[in-house]
Amino acid sequence: GVTVKQDQGKYQVNYNGSGEDFLAFYPALAGKKPYFWKCTIVVSDGGFIYLGLIGTQYPADPKGSYRDSTSFGWEGGQQYSAGRSSIKDNGWMGFREGDVVYFRLQDNVLTMRSILKNLSFSIPNIPDDPYIHFDLGKPNIAVELESLSKSERLEL
Repeated sequence: GVTVKQDQGKYQVNYNGSGEDFLAFYPALAGKKPYFWKCTIVVSDGGFIYLGLIGTQYPADPKGSYRDSTSFGWEGGQQYSAGRSSIKDNGWMGFREGDVVYFRLQDNVLTMRSILKNLSFSIPNIPDDPYIHFDLGKPNIAVELESLSKSERLEL
């Protein structure tokens, strides 16, 4: 399954290749205030990485949580809204080892900015009180999650 290690304000999320391959971080992002976080792809090994938000901790299909009707995010060259894929010709090519991506949830819009690629993407109509969501589809993937600093928030 998925394991989480916390160290000095960072969470490292790993998938060992067996069991459920998704994680919905608790607690939910409640209320209308803006939320900011950063993900760093520590190890990817070319595997499936989906990052975004989900409206439940218990998706109907834990092995395909990115397809849940409450899921919004990105993987590969695809953007998902309410669990539906839409291949966008907007420059998004997926996550790679070493990528750093900033996220902001504000006014029910999820924005992701890839620092290395210098590209930003947004998904509107995010339901209230979602959870930060990881779906890691291959063993030996590691992603770090941490808060954005005030200066990093200005880049969104």
